[in-house]
Amino acid sequence: MRMTTFQLRSLPFLARIGLTGLMVVLLLGMGASAAHLVFHDGNRDESPEFTMDDVRAAYHGLDRPPVLQTSLERGHPETLKPEQREVLLKWVKSGRISEDFDSIDLGAASPSEIIASSCVSCHAATGKDAKAAAIRLAPMEALKKVAAPKRVNVTPVKIVAMSMHTHAPALGMLGVMLAGLAWMTRLPRGLVAGMIGLMGVALATDFSCWWLARTYEPAVWGIVVGGAISNGLMGLMTVLVVVDAWWPMRRVHAS
Repeated sequence: MRMTTFQLRSLPFLARIGLTGLMVVLLLGMGASAAHLVFHDGNRDESPEFTMDDVRAAYHGLDRPPVLQTSLERGHPETLKPEQREVLLKWVKSGRISEDFDSIDLGAASPSEIIASSCVSCHAATGKDAKAAAIRLAPMEALKKVAAPKRVNVTPVKIVAMSMHTHAPALGMLGVMLAGLAWMTRLPRGLVAGMIGLMGVALATDFSCWWLARTYEPAVWGIVVGGAISNGLMGLMTVLVVVDAWWPMRRVHAS
C-alpha cells in the first residue's frame, strides 16, 4: 500500500489563514531583527554607516589607526610636500592633536597651516567632492574624529552569553519548525533537504563564531556569512511555506 504524505495545501481554509498570519509575523520579526542590528551596532566604530568594522567591534574589538594617518601614508593628497607629510604624520602619531595643532615653534609648517592650505578646501562643507566633503577637517571637534585612533573594546562575555541564551534556543527552534513545514510542501525533496542542511550548518557557524571571533578576528566573517545565509534561507522558506499552502492542488482526472 502506498503511503500518502501530508501536505500544507490539505489543511482547512481557516488553518491556512492562521498559518499565513504566523508566517507574516515571522517575516516582520526578521525584518525588525535586521533593523535592530543596524540601529544597535551601526555606530560602534563611531561612523554612521553600518560596516564590517561595526561587527568586528562587537565580536572582536577594534583597534584602527587614525583615518588621517592611513590617508597620509597612502600618499593622499598627492600634492603634499614630503616634509609637510612628515610633519602631519609625526603630529598625528604623537596623540597631541589639540596641543600641537598650532605649534608656534613650527610657524608656517605647523599642522594647522598645512591643513588649512592643502586639505580644508576639499574637506569642507563647500567641497566639490561629496565623499571628501563628508570628512571634515575643521573645526577641531571634527578634526579629532579623523585624527584619533578607533579603539572599541569587545562586548563583555556576560553580555554575549546573555544574548546567546536568548537567541540560540529561539532561532534553533524556529529553524526546526521551518524545516518541518518546508518538508510538508510539494517542493522537490532534494531541494528541501539542501535548504535545511545549509540553514543548520550556517546557523551553527554563526553562533560558534560569536566565541571564536573574540580571539580569532577572521571568524567575524563566519558570523556575517553564516548569519546572512541562515536568515536568508529562513526568510525564503517562510515565503515558500505560504505559497505552497495556497497553491492549487493538481487535479487528477479519472481515465
